[in-house]
Amino acid sequence: MEEYRDDKKSKLYYMDEILHKISSMSQAENEKQLDDITPSILKSVGKYTAADRAYIFEWSSEKKESFKNTFEWCASGIEPQIQNLQKVPVCLMQNWVETFIQKKNIIIYDLEEIAEETPQEYEILKPQNIHALIAVPIYTNHKFIGFIGLDNPDLNQNMVSMNLLSDVGCHMGSVRENLRMMKALEDALETANLNGEIIDSISKLYWLIYRMNLETGTYEEISAGNEMHKLTGKHGKTEEDFQHAINTIVDGEHQEMMKKFLDTSTLADRLKDTESIAVEYRAQSGSWHLARFIVKKRNPSGKVTNVLYVVRQIDKEKQVEITYKQELIKKNRILSGLSRDYTTAFVLNLDTDEYEFVFNQETNHAQKHEEFKAFSDYVDAYAFAFALPEFRDVMRRELDRNMIKKHFETEDEYHFSFETSPNAAGLSCFQAHIVKEYEEGSHFAFLGFRSIDEIVQKERFYKDSLQKVNQELKHQLDMITSALPGGVKISNDDPEYSFKYVSEHFAQMLGYDTPEKLMEASGGTIVDLAHPDDLEQGIAQALEQYSKADHYEITYRMKCKNGSWKYIEDRGHKICKPNGVIEHWNLILDKNELVEKTIALESEKKANQSKSDFLSRMSHDMRTPLNGIIGLMDICMKHPEDRTLVDSSRLKARVAADHLLSLINDTLELSKLENEEAKLAKEDFYLPELLREVETIAQMRADEECITIHFMDDPYSIPYPNLIGSSLHVKQIFLNLITNSIKYNHKNGTVDCCLKEEKESDERVLVDVTIKDTGIGMSEDFLKNIFHPFVQADQGARSQYKGTGLGMAIVKELLDRMGGTIQIDSVENQGTTIHVVIPFEIAEEPAVVQEMSELPKENLSGCRILLAEDNELNREIAAFLLKDEGISVTEAEDGQQAVECFLKMPEGYYDAVLMDIMMPVMDGYQAARAIRGSGKKDAEMIPIIAITANAFAEDKRKTMEAGMDAHLSKPLNVQELMDTIRKFCAGKQICQ
Repeated sequence: MEEYRDDKKSKLYYMDEILHKISSMSQAENEKQLDDITPSILKSVGKYTAADRAYIFEWSSEKKESFKNTFEWCASGIEPQIQNLQKVPVCLMQNWVETFIQKKNIIIYDLEEIAEETPQEYEILKPQNIHALIAVPIYTNHKFIGFIGLDNPDLNQNMVSMNLLSDVGCHMGSVRENLRMMKALEDALETANLNGEIIDSISKLYWLIYRMNLETGTYEEISAGNEMHKLTGKHGKTEEDFQHAINTIVDGEHQEMMKKFLDTSTLADRLKDTESIAVEYRAQSGSWHLARFIVKKRNPSGKVTNVLYVVRQIDKEKQVEITYKQELIKKNRILSGLSRDYTTAFVLNLDTDEYEFVFNQETNHAQKHEEFKAFSDYVDAYAFAFALPEFRDVMRRELDRNMIKKHFETEDEYHFSFETSPNAAGLSCFQAHIVKEYEEGSHFAFLGFRSIDEIVQKERFYKDSLQKVNQELKHQLDMITSALPGGVKISNDDPEYSFKYVSEHFAQMLGYDTPEKLMEASGGTIVDLAHPDDLEQGIAQALEQYSKADHYEITYRMKCKNGSWKYIEDRGHKICKPNGVIEHWNLILDKNELVEKTIALESEKKANQSKSDFLSRMSHDMRTPLNGIIGLMDICMKHPEDRTLVDSSRLKARVAADHLLSLINDTLELSKLENEEAKLAKEDFYLPELLREVETIAQMRADEECITIHFMDDPYSIPYPNLIGSSLHVKQIFLNLITNSIKYNHKNGTVDCCLKEEKESDERVLVDVTIKDTGIGMSEDFLKNIFHPFVQADQGARSQYKGTGLGMAIVKELLDRMGGTIQIDSVENQGTTIHVVIPFEIAEEPAVVQEMSELPKENLSGCRILLAEDNELNREIAAFLLKDEGISVTEAEDGQQAVECFLKMPEGYYDAVLMDIMMPVMDGYQAARAIRGSGKKDAEMIPIIAITANAFAEDKRKTMEAGMDAHLSKPLNVQELMDTIRKFCAGKQICQ
């Protein structure tokens, strides 16, 4: 019972709130205030009816094609829908609209019951979690403007809810309509004031202004002169007062015309398709007036119901017109004298496009047509009816008044010709003569047309005769050229060597069906046919041969129709005619197959020679260290007891092996760079740190060779230390050049290295490096080939200095990729100076410099390593090296075994995995991915180190993408291997 009282008390509270806010609506001064009150009313209605949502929908536009949700209240926990319902098409809720228009309410007790009856409304309501609904239409002045509704209300009081919604909606609509009417009234008052100002302004131009109602036949004076005001007064019957005014004011000659013009019974029909009509008349006083009707209002069917009648005085304009007509009469007299030559003449007003016939012969196509008021319309009709198709656009363009004005900007007269179907006199060829006639702001043109049939017939006769002669000559020339083994062309002696004649055989040689198509495609010159690389050289050769004789023979490429290039042999002969004109007669032979076979043969020879040279050099360079290694091993086997000799032989064998590895690495690097698809890295790097690394490596090599090397004092002082580029390849360039200066130097020699920067722009800097040595130097002949692979200045150096002959080729390829340059100056037995310039982008942020601190040499005894290596010998060597450090090793012969070994041991058993890449069953990439994706707890953390003969940057990238942590290249460097294991296993208990 207590709960019932609380519910009733709550409902009474919300009902009181609703009534209070409804009364507040009437106090709203504008629509914004009404909009501020509306949400709180919806809230109270929603609370009273225990609904999930309360909302209002209105037409979204005057077209009434869709509804928009203008206001919404949602209960706690209910998701708002207003943003999703801003444009709901009427077609999706047609049943609701028809119900609302009948002023009926909509109540849905169970949404599922309407699924089949009104599926469109169902599809809109279902996603909003609506199962029950009440909606009531909103009407204002008997017009349906929207609806107010509730989602999921308490349906036990549905009648109360509908009445409540109806009261709220109707009151809200009425208040809003009243506010809009007040606003419209204010706007109307403002418009009325504005109209008064406009009328004051117009009355200065028009001495009479009437507002007329055609339905009632009455008028109201807005402004009028004294005479008219006395005659008609402020208002009255239109027909009676107009008749009186006509008899009193209008000159007798114009009274009949004005009666027809002022006849209001026909006025609506005359204004059916226009907004204004006007007429000029003369008053009894002798002054001229312009009277005009202007449409002010039409009924829904479009019929005119209200007009303005205005009159203004035009004496000045009329005097100008009369003067102009008098002048025109004079000009007509002059033109009549020209009528013997001209068959038709017009006067055209270039400002209005109005025209007049001056004279015209009856036999002409051009005759007067009253229906064409504008000259452009007349020309368009004439061109369509009589001009030949190819001349129609020319006539329309050249006789357009804007085009005539454009001509008159630079000339006072111009001509053009055209052709028509024969007229009554049998004439069809005409010339138009347009003459400028500008005076005191008026712009006129006189247009005369005369027959030129006789002239045209003579021109055509001579042209046809000449064409027949040329065709006969061409026929004879074609017969001659068809018997020749190649094509023929005849060129003029001009800079482009433009074609005068080309034979059919020549056109077909280049893939064209006819000589005309070849001429069109080439532009009629050799310039667009000859290959650009051959053109300048070919012309030079021809001129050189011409200087010795009157003929030449050259071979070059010509472009075929399909875009390909064909080798031809051009045999030219200079012909000097009796009149001094020079022509070039050429026989063109197809030499494409022969030349291409010759080029292919030469290319094959060069390729075979290059392969032979490469294999020979590789064979020599690889056999030299291999021979040394084998010989040193034989010495060790024969004298195992001589420890000093064995140790010495081992060291020498290691040097030879290192050289062999360097040779292989350089060969592979050069091969990689020669692949155009290979990309250099583009990353931020810190140049001073890179220079310190280069200095450290180079200094060690210099100390070994007893060479003094000087570097810049403070590389950290350079102005632009942070750059963007491939730091790995920059270091390789510097080391290759400095190492060469050390290797090819005299004992106790020197190497000086200098670096400076020059800013090229805000984004780019040029790094300028100079390396100068006191070495053996190079000859000029050698310098020409220094960047070719396997080239060394002293062939003895192949054994003495341990060079591969690939370093400079790699440097040149890298510099070309970077956009850099290299210059070498050298004197034999004195030394070499190398100057390198490399452009770099300036990095926006400082590159991260990783401080490399030496790792503590921790004891690896007790570490457990999983070793995956398919080669038995390599596996044995690696296992031995690891066990020699006290490491426990589990061996796997392929990737699949490695994965199985890892998975079957407990978590944390292995400290690291050494993974070969090229293995059977499952390669290293697949094995690494399998371990990482196995789901074992330590699978993502265990270090996986690649040990592979694949040593390129691309290979390192692939190992990282496969989930590995480091990449070591074979042959393994023992110290590097152990340091890498320490790096990843440092701190683990098992390794302590």
